Amino acid sequence: MKLRISDKLILKAYEDVSRPHSCAFERVGYFSGQDSNSMSELSISNWLGFEDEMYEDSPEVGARIGRKGMKFLMSQALRTQHSYIHFHLHEFQRSPEFSYVDLKSINEIIPALFRFSKAKIHGALIMGSEEYTSILWSRDKETPVKQSFEISKYLKEKLYERKK
Repeated sequence: MKLRISDKLILKAYEDVSRPHSCAFERVGYFSGQDSNSMSELSISNWLGFEDEMYEDSPEVGARIGRKGMKFLMSQALRTQHSYIHFHLHEFQRSPEFSYVDLKSINEIIPALFRFSKAKIHGALIMGSEEYTSILWSRDKETPVKQSFEISKYLKEKLYERKK
């Protein structure tokens, strides 16, 4: 399964999840888009971020989306019938890996997304300092597909400029 997403949209998401929050250590959001008929490609075209009041204060995780935020996400999935890809940063890792907590949370959300959206693919994407790692579930397969790919030179330059 190939994930197609523009650098411009990734930059928009990066800027959103990089904003400080009063109770969360980090922010998360979701990309959405339409899968191809062959299920070999997912074209991402939208970003869905969460307002501050949609986060819940939790000492166990870096960011927890509360009931209001989950209701918002599932209503979007029902309305659009798009595929949804969870996104957050692991800039402390060159080639990021999903933590135990990441996988536990994602494994709770993915089945709900499949119930609310008829899309064939849902998943997660984390961004490290040099690479992304994605894990994608297909409605037709029991085992998710995990893959890593390099961050584009253009995006690396843009992120470097932003951090100056």
